[in-house]
Amino acid sequence: MVYTQSGSYRKYVVSGGSGALTNGTKYTFYINFNSYTQEPAVAGYTNAVLTSSFGAGNFLNSEFISSIAVETDSNASAGSVEFTLGGMIVGDIVAGVSGEKEYGFLADVPAAYP
Repeated sequence: MVYTQSGSYRKYVVSGGSGALTNGTKYTFYINFNSYTQEPAVAGYTNAVLTSSFGAGNFLNSEFISSIAVETDSNASAGSVEFTLGGMIVGDIVAGVSGEKEYGFLADVPAAYP
């Protein structure tokens, strides 16, 4: 889910439906806002595009993103690890400026869980 300060929101889902992901595979999920078509390039990861499924409000280019929420809809049992979020980057292309600005974090993800 992506929320803006103006009260607009959009929910994004993995393109291709719930069966599109393979257990144990490392994915790079991405959203192409406003016709931005650059796919991420992360060695060892499979790209999976997220598409808008529903939302509310205008969701205009001038709106500021206030928050992003990540969730799953799997049937995993309580306490199990469904996924590990290793990082999140929001890229921005500024008109009249070459290149892209990126904002985000990268987590220190352990190689294995106890």
